[in-house]
Amino acid sequence: AVQIDMSKMNKILGMDISKKLVAVEPGVTWKELAIYLNKFGLAARTEQSSNIFSIGGSVATNVHGRDVYGPLINSIESIKYIDGNGFEHFVSRSRNHQLFRAIVGGYGGFGVMTEVVLRVEKNFIYEAHSTLDIPVDQYKDYLIKFGKRAKHEMHYGRVNISGENAFEKVSFVEWRPVSSEVTDRMNEAIFQMKSEEKNRFASSMIMNTMRFKPSSNAGKKIKDYLDKMFGLPKTGMRMSKNNILNNPVQFLFDNFYN
Repeated sequence: AVQIDMSKMNKILGMDISKKLVAVEPGVTWKELAIYLNKFGLAARTEQSSNIFSIGGSVATNVHGRDVYGPLINSIESIKYIDGNGFEHFVSRSRNHQLFRAIVGGYGGFGVMTEVVLRVEKNFIYEAHSTLDIPVDQYKDYLIKFGKRAKHEMHYGRVNISGENAFEKVSFVEWRPVSSEVTDRMNEAIFQMKSEEKNRFASSMIMNTMRFKPSSNAGKKIKDYLDKMFGLPKTGMRMSKNNILNNPVQFLFDNFYN
C-alpha cells in the first residue's frame, strides 16, 4: 500500500455565496473551514464531530454528523481526483454519479482527491433540549420520530456504559433552531479558541477517568457522572451552529497520564 500525506494541500479555494458552495483542498480541517465560513454567516451542513480531522479524510470515510442530512455524501457537490495513471477526473452528483458514490467512502482506493466542493448553509442559532437516562428501546423509537419530523435540528446522544445496567440507558441533547441572527459574541469563544485552552484540563480529566481501575468499572462510573454533570449542555442554552459543530478536542492529544 501507498500512504500519501495530504495535510499540506490545505487551501480553501473559493466560495459561491449565492449557491452556498465552498471549494477546498482535502487537507483543510473542519476547524479551518468553520473559521472561514463564519465570516460569511455560514456553516457546514454536515461535519465530523471532531474538528481536527481533514475534510478529505472525512469524505474518504463518508462520515456522519449531528444533523439530519445523513452521511457526508449528501452534502458533497463534486470532487476532483487523480487516478493511478496520473489523470485528473471530475465527478459530481450529476456527472459520473456512480464513480462519485464510489469515491465517497472509498478510503482512497480510486485515486487521490485534489478538490472537494461542499454544500453549506446559514449559521443558525440553536437551543439545547437535554434528556438524561431514557431506556434504549424508548430512545430508538424517539430517533425514528425525530428523523421523520426534523428539518434543521441536530442531535447527539451517548449510551451509559457503567454499572450492571450498562448499555440500557441513553442521555442525549437535541438542538433546535430558534433564530437566523448570529451575534459576534456568540461566535467569539470558539473562533478565538479560548474555550479550547479553558476546557483542556477538565476534558482531559473526564476522558482519562476511563483508565482508572478498568477491571473495577470505577472509571466508567466516574465518567458517566461527570458526563451527566458537564458533558451535555443544559436545556435552554443557545449557541450558533458553528460553535456546536466545533467542539475542541485538543485534549485527546494530552499526555496527562503518560
